[in-house]
Amino acid sequence: MKKLLVLVACLIAGSFVLASEVGNNPEGEGFKFSFDFGFDHSSREVELDEKALIYYDDSDYGDGYGYIYKYWLVSFDGEETLDKLFLNLNFGFGRYAFYIKGGMARMKSELFDLLLYYQYEYYFAGSLEDWYQYDESGYWLSKKGKGDWSPFYGAGFKATFFESGDFRVGMDAQYNIYDLDSDVVLYQDSYTDMGGLYDELFQIALDKTKTTEYHVALVLSKKMEHVSPYGGFKLSGYSTDYEGHYLEYDYYDGVLDYWYYFPWEFTTKPQDIYGFFFGVDCTLTANVHLNSELRVGDETAMTTFFSFKF
Repeated sequence: MKKLLVLVACLIAGSFVLASEVGNNPEGEGFKFSFDFGFDHSSREVELDEKALIYYDDSDYGDGYGYIYKYWLVSFDGEETLDKLFLNLNFGFGRYAFYIKGGMARMKSELFDLLLYYQYEYYFAGSLEDWYQYDESGYWLSKKGKGDWSPFYGAGFKATFFESGDFRVGMDAQYNIYDLDSDVVLYQDSYTDMGGLYDELFQIALDKTKTTEYHVALVLSKKMEHVSPYGGFKLSGYSTDYEGHYLEYDYYDGVLDYWYYFPWEFTTKPQDIYGFFFGVDCTLTANVHLNSELRVGDETAMTTFFSFKF
């Protein structure tokens, strides 16, 4: 009955929490092998790392006639959400443990309060005739895009460097890489002139993303009869590289007269890098544990996984 109550308590704790798990400290007993299987959900507030050029046209008509036309993505607030099914292979050596991990992940990108500035410079007979800068943030779309499940991989290291009775102080360091798609159209518009002869369609869209994340965590834990609560503080790094395209089609009298394709990329960074975590490691049998973990601050995240120890 007591073990059943512990299991129910751990499942309830996991159900209330919303990126990568920290986990408990090593047990400090010879060589240990285990594997973990579980689910992780994390959400981070992100922003543009630096101003990004997403469209550029430098046309020269000869004899000094021409123009330069640019679109700049200046800033935005955003949220990136990762769902993961993961498998960890853990190799423990006393107070130290190494692990490798892999699994399937998908990402949802949401970009809010987009600020776009575009610049137009016109040259006449070799001299700058005019220059404009506009803010078109109100015309941008912000669509949610949840990509397909794709493989990811990572690795980590744990160590216990202080132990007194059942109380332990240790650390966890981890690094993960995700190559994911993100189906988001940032901007799309079309135009037809009054006579119906000229039609224009253009789109600014994302194609794929590459996310890297790491953390270094200080872990405090307490070993009890059936549960081992733990928690601590962590410093994390996180970035996502977006790759996309600018696509434009110009029709004259129903016939394609001009088309333009321009690849671009930009990077997001987290709005916070400091976080806290709390977890409970529940002993179900001698070789099976259930772990639920909550992380806040740099991310809002949850992890629930089973550990099978040998």
